[in-house]
Amino acid sequence: MKVTIGITTFNRFKYAKSLLKSLESLRDISQIIVVDNCSTENGLREHLSLLKNEGMITDLFLRDPKERNWVNDEYIAKNIIIENSKSDVILFLQDDLQYVFDAETFSKVLEDFRNEKEFKV
Repeated sequence: MKVTIGITTFNRFKYAKSLLKSLESLRDISQIIVVDNCSTENGLREHLSLLKNEGMITDLFLRDPKERNWVNDEYIAKNIIIENSKSDVILFLQDDLQYVFDAETFSKVLEDFRNEKEFKV
């Protein structure tokens, strides 16, 4: 099963950095797509670009801060992830979700998807 992890972020450099660091050990991921939702915080965009250049992030979308849409930003970002995913399953994560994966936990998440009738792949 191909899995995309889709991450949306906005001005939370410390949290996004920690979340992405926790994903480094996972091997069953087809894509990591990150959408920066118009951040203005120093360092975040540069760090994300560095991770993209190093291959940690598969696809990176840096939305223009001048196009901030407080009502729909999260939906806009998730649609960008959906449109660019090449996987069977997308696991959406927020930047401030400090859920640290390990191989066993990630395998359990994937198994739950496999067992759901609606997600048969």
